[in-house]
Amino acid sequence: MSGLVRDATGAVIVGATVQAREVDTNIVRTAMTGESGYYEMRFLRPGTYTLTVTQPGFKTYERTGIRLEVNQRASVDVVLEVGVATERIEVTAAIPVVQLEDPSIGKVMDGVTIVNTPLNSRLNMSYLLALAPGIQSPGTQDAIPNYGITPRLNGSTSYGALAYTLDGVTNVAADIERAYGEVPPLDGIREFKVITSGANAEFGKPNQVVVVTRGGTNQLHGTALAFNRNRFLAAKNFFATHLPLPQYNRNEFGGNISGPVVLPSVYNGKDRTFFFANWEGFRRNQATTLSSQMPTIAQRNGDFTGFAAVKDPLNGGTPFPNNQIPASRFNRVTQEILKLYPLPNRPGSGTNLIENVGFAEKVTRMSLRFDHALWPNNQLIS
Repeated sequence: MSGLVRDATGAVIVGATVQAREVDTNIVRTAMTGESGYYEMRFLRPGTYTLTVTQPGFKTYERTGIRLEVNQRASVDVVLEVGVATERIEVTAAIPVVQLEDPSIGKVMDGVTIVNTPLNSRLNMSYLLALAPGIQSPGTQDAIPNYGITPRLNGSTSYGALAYTLDGVTNVAADIERAYGEVPPLDGIREFKVITSGANAEFGKPNQVVVVTRGGTNQLHGTALAFNRNRFLAAKNFFATHLPLPQYNRNEFGGNISGPVVLPSVYNGKDRTFFFANWEGFRRNQATTLSSQMPTIAQRNGDFTGFAAVKDPLNGGTPFPNNQIPASRFNRVTQEILKLYPLPNRPGSGTNLIENVGFAEKVTRMSLRFDHALWPNNQLIS
């Protein structure tokens, strides 16, 4: 957040004290205006702020409800009126915050969007990226992100199209310089921004995904979640009407808790130390309908009637009589291996086996964040 502090005549005010207080934590950042009347406060957390400006000989200026988004450079100019400091100018109207110093184009996904957008799964934020203009092939929402998968942007290839940061730290696969690493569960993300054009040089690439995790506040808060999806409203495979409905049962569950760090009779972290803990589980039992070709009973007994001639390699390559391989020529090891293959359940020797093959997935994810105000204008995040 930055801006100019002037008086009613337009003259700049030097040495004014500017404070930005985050409403949820009461953490205050302080700056002074320089010779040009300019102030700047960097590395503010996304959130809602109250801006207060004081200067001897002028009324105290207070503006509430300033909403800062991730990767935003907000310009908030202030005009002070002559008076005593005990008099206050309170600005509560929703005055737009102007962003003049950043020419980048992008879309912010705030916490409300993340929570309220219907998703097929909560395992990653791939489909949420698709809400930004120009994003194609965002990846599979119903799976943990695979190594090297990166969306394409405005028709580009996936290599180098997007870079990622997590809480200000580069979060990409270093060897191929693409794809994002592990990100917290969706409830652990406060908001993120997809910069689709003109990202600042600090990122190293023109297109960027900037992710900020959730932190604790002065209020103790918790959330529990549970999602279930099963097979009972699903349809069968068109070619598997003779089979029972494939098994499918998916459960996603978890919760989070956040607030100030309080150790009774030892430490009270209100307005100073905060935590956010998140845990989510994913369990899926699923069967997929597959079709394949298996040896028929006749073929298992050496009868290849109706097929091309089967030749005897031990008799000069002459065909077996009636295309029948004698049982005496069967290999015992091969016979045992053949028992591991299922029998056909459809007629013919082509695609003659249609079956439901099951598999199970189990994923557990956790994230933990601590915020601590060391002293004014210095904050530790871990």
